[in-house]
Amino acid sequence: MPELSPDSVPIFDGKVVLFKRPRSPLWQSRFRIARKWVRMSTKTEDLDEAKEVARDAYIDAYHKDKNGLPVVSRRFKSIAEAVRDKFKHDYENKIGPTVYRDYYQAIDNWLITFFGHMNVATIGPQHIKEFYEDLNRPGFSGGFLS
Repeated sequence: MPELSPDSVPIFDGKVVLFKRPRSPLWQSRFRIARKWVRMSTKTEDLDEAKEVARDAYIDAYHKDKNGLPVVSRRFKSIAEAVRDKFKHDYENKIGPTVYRDYYQAIDNWLITFFGHMNVATIGPQHIKEFYEDLNRPGFSGGFLS
């Protein structure tokens, strides 16, 4: 394991490391989940608060990975793909209801196509309205809301 800077603070048996950047008073954290590095600001100057924030973030990321959810993505596409894969798996293995086939096809054909590039936090009522209008436009073969 590489040697840490003397200013770094390992927590959680070294799985999470807190550190400060040269021009910031705030503590940063880093840890590795699902072969990906996660780096985030704890948004605090207090070391004890930073430890708690970093510990909670690590536990949250660990459980997301364990349950097959994207660890660090705010894009609609990555979240929708995780849900789609779960529906497809359950349908193909006869675990879930047959409607799961329709769900994963709708996710692929319509939802990811329209919302895929968007940040989940920015999707609002206007986007939903635009989505419905897009589905029901003349000539669209997949319109199911008419």
